[in-house]
Amino acid sequence: VVATEADRRYMVDQYQVDPAAVLVSPNFVDLEHFRPMPEIDREPGLLCFVGNLGVNKNLPALLEAIRDLPGVRLILVGEGTMRRQLEAAIKQDRLPVELLGVLPHRDLPAILNRAQVFVFPSLYEGHPKALLEAMACGLPVIGADSPGIRDVLVHKETGYLCGTSVAEIRAAIKEVMADASLCARMGARARESIEATCSLERTVEREVALLA
Repeated sequence: VVATEADRRYMVDQYQVDPAAVLVSPNFVDLEHFRPMPEIDREPGLLCFVGNLGVNKNLPALLEAIRDLPGVRLILVGEGTMRRQLEAAIKQDRLPVELLGVLPHRDLPAILNRAQVFVFPSLYEGHPKALLEAMACGLPVIGADSPGIRDVLVHKETGYLCGTSVAEIRAAIKEVMADASLCARMGARARESIEATCSLERTVEREVALLA
C-alpha cells in the first residue's frame, strides 16, 4: 500500500512488483473540519505555510522570495530544526513574517481560511497532509514542482507549480496574488480534488476492498 501513483511506479520499476499487487491509498483529510469557511474573511497579501521547519521545506528561499514584495505577509506554522535560523533571518531583515510554532490541529482551518494563498516550496515530499488540508479549505496553493507535490497538483487547475529557487517562488507569488480568477478557480478545484480522492470514506472503501 503506497500513498501516491509515483510511489506505485517506483515499486513496480525498482522491484518488479506486479502492478496489481500495489494499492494506491492517499492520506485522508477530515473534510468536515478542513473546509472553506465563508464566515472568515481572507486577508489580502497573507501567505501561509504549515509544516515541519526542516531543511527539505526550503523556507529560507521562501523568506527571501517575499522580501520587498509590497503588502505581502507570511505566517509560518510549525516547529523544526531550522527554527532558530529562520527566527534570526526574520529579525535581522525585519521581514513581515509571523512564526506561530506548533498549533492544535483544530486551530489550523481558521488560520488557513485567513490566508490568501498557501505556499509549499519543499525540495521533496511524500504525500504532504498539510498541502492536502490547505486544498480542502479551498485555498489556492503554490507548490514546488518537486517529488510528492507534483503528484498532487495540476498546474493552474488544482494549484500552481513553480521551481524551488527564490526567483521562481517570487514570480509565482506575484502571478497568483495578482490573478483573482486564477485563485478562485484553483481554490474551488482543489477542494473538489480532495473530496474526490482523500475523504475518509474513500480511504475506508479502498482499505476494505484490499482486505476483502
